[in-house]
Amino acid sequence: MTRQIRHHLALVALGRRTIALLLIAVMAVPVVAAAQRLRLNIDGDVLHVLSYDTTVAELLDDQGVELAAGDRVLPAASTPLTDVTAITILRTIEVELVIDGVPQTHRGTWRTVEGMLAGVGVTVDSTQVLRPSPRTGLADGDTVTITSPLDVTVVADGHVRSVATHLGTVDALLDNLGVVVAAEDIVSLAPDAPLAEATEIVVQRVGFDTATEEVRLPFEEEQRGTSELFTDQSRVVQEGVSGLRIDTYNLTFVDGELTDRELASQEVVTEPTTRIVEKGTTKRPPKRMADDGSVWYDLAQCESGGRWDYNGSSGFDGGLQFHPSTWSRHKLSGYPQYAYQASPSQQIEVGKRVQRAQGWNAWPSCARKLGLI
Repeated sequence: MTRQIRHHLALVALGRRTIALLLIAVMAVPVVAAAQRLRLNIDGDVLHVLSYDTTVAELLDDQGVELAAGDRVLPAASTPLTDVTAITILRTIEVELVIDGVPQTHRGTWRTVEGMLAGVGVTVDSTQVLRPSPRTGLADGDTVTITSPLDVTVVADGHVRSVATHLGTVDALLDNLGVVVAAEDIVSLAPDAPLAEATEIVVQRVGFDTATEEVRLPFEEEQRGTSELFTDQSRVVQEGVSGLRIDTYNLTFVDGELTDRELASQEVVTEPTTRIVEKGTTKRPPKRMADDGSVWYDLAQCESGGRWDYNGSSGFDGGLQFHPSTWSRHKLSGYPQYAYQASPSQQIEVGKRVQRAQGWNAWPSCARKLGLI
């Protein structure tokens, strides 16, 4: 074989090898072109990955990403990677929703309060308070509350007010209404009591005052014996006088009505004066008989000082002090017109006639002193 032939064959062989290498290179180009650079977001954690997988599901499997029931993959797991630049995985979270104190548990892949409420079909009207705010992000275990206004009646200072409020405690509501509560005032609920427990709050105003009262102190009576009086006689030596005591009371008023009255002090201003009475201890002498002549002289001694001719200005005259009319009715014929003009025996005779008609009571005071009555 000539050198030219050998050179030609060598060129042919070289061309064939070159073609084979070119074919291999051409076949290798699609494999390199199929690799995808993707953004993988798993609950906010972002990874940038290079993948030769054909679907989202394959990529997640290669990356060791496990999906729990309820987790969401965006786009869907069956989506070809050629149509994807980013993959988002939303893990299922558990959120407690409390509506007016009643808890509910919900599971979902929401990431905001607003989304969660829409997902569970709960709407919040303008009177309700939502916490946290609608656009606040959610995480597993979070709590969302919806509170409706409470209808509360407040009674204070003679006024009744009905209010709808979102305030949490009794003192917060009273402060909001401008109801100032003093330390001694009475409130139907404790200041820090939750309003959820109340439909009515009553504030009672407590006031204090003092009052004084005069009390008469009764006097005592002391009895003493005296020989100057007969046993059936007595006399007051000293009149009794009541004493005076001032009692002071502490008063408590609730809404203007007296509810408590407590004795605070007692002061004796004047001590009572004892009434002193003397009782006679001397026995009376025996009563004298009416025919005992000496009794008339004793009686005259008592009535007129023994002056049988006494003619005073009292309207009575004679030793036995006859009234002119009495003398005229009982005197004997021929006796003087007036008693003071008669003799003692004539006056005694008329006295006996009066005594038989009226008894010794015709001379009440002196007859008693002489023991005749």
